[in-house]
Amino acid sequence: IAGLIPRGSIGLKLLLVCVLVMIMAVPLGMVGLILAGRQDRAHQVINEIGARAGGAQTLGGPVLLVPYTRTVLSTTTEGAQRSDVIRGAYLILPTSGDAGASVQVADRRRGIYRAAVYQADAQFHAEFDPAAAIVDINPGDQLNWSAARVVVFARDARAMRDAATISFDGGAPMAATTAMDLSVLPASLNGGARYVPENDPALQAFAAPAAVLADGPRAFKVDSRLNVSGAQRFAIAAFAQNTTVSMRGNR
Repeated sequence: IAGLIPRGSIGLKLLLVCVLVMIMAVPLGMVGLILAGRQDRAHQVINEIGARAGGAQTLGGPVLLVPYTRTVLSTTTEGAQRSDVIRGAYLILPTSGDAGASVQVADRRRGIYRAAVYQADAQFHAEFDPAAAIVDINPGDQLNWSAARVVVFARDARAMRDAATISFDGGAPMAATTAMDLSVLPASLNGGARYVPENDPALQAFAAPAAVLADGPRAFKVDSRLNVSGAQRFAIAAFAQNTTVSMRGNR
């Protein structure tokens, strides 16, 4: 081929180089398509395995929910006085909280693909001071302490391996039941007493009645445990005004 190209013909040499590059690009493109297909299949398998194991998990430690009622007076267009009752709940964070998790990771295979799944045993300790947390709330709010609940959260309840448990002041642990009437985003767990938004599917809640507050607000301690499975990612959301988290695993 070199003998067919006149000496000094730079244009023909460049043309030949371009043709060779195009010829070489064909097998490279075929290899790229094969790799892209393998990568897509790998992501699909990982997502399927992760969904069966429980997916990415986020846990939230104990917080206190106290229902309240507020009476609001207003004047109608006819000049009559009208009173409306607003119902809600205040979210009170622990003054301090500790969380510890033991995570056991294993590989689950399907053909040539594999995904990491885990089992996590998380334990929480929280200290509450409700009286100090409510000093700045609306003075017209009537708090119902006898209906107060302590709540813990998980991203996906289907991955719960055991019932969530909650104990008060070192007492016997009690099973926490699913709280279908509420859910809370981690972003809303920040400081003091907060209103709890409803119908938010970000985290699923498990609650136990705070019987220690039946006679009114007082300081108390809570211990809780959550045992979950999952895949790809495991996280614990900050749940107290001062939160300490420690994790250990087999990898």
